[in-house]
Amino acid sequence: MKIIIISLWLQIKHIIFLCVPFLRKPYFMRIMSRQKSINKRASQCG
Repeated sequence: MKIIIISLWLQIKHIIFLCVPFLRKPYFMRIMSRQKSINKRASQCG
């Protein structure tokens, strides 16, 4: 039962990730740029 829920959740997440950029691109771009800056900071610290 748990496996079915997990696989469904992964499919839903995939669909959301495909749809979100088209629905609100500025928001998505902001998240991406924020993640990039976080990655930069992490690489500098590490």
